[in-house]
Amino acid sequence: MNYFNLLSTYPDPNIASAWNSQISAAKKTPVFAAARAKHGDEIFQCFAAAYAELRALPRTARRRL
Repeated sequence: MNYFNLLSTYPDPNIASAWNSQISAAKKTPVFAAARAKHGDEIFQCFAAAYAELRALPRTARRRL
């Protein structure tokens, strides 16, 4: 797993911060830890894309979600 390199060069620090907080919360879930170990880069890329899409929504739409 080499998501640290991708994370350190990612242009949006908000996405990196959100990723780190979710990783901290997910440490309690062994299934996610195994998936992250195997597919960390892919998971981060999907997370970053989804997070960017959510942030692009208007505030009211984000609140409804």
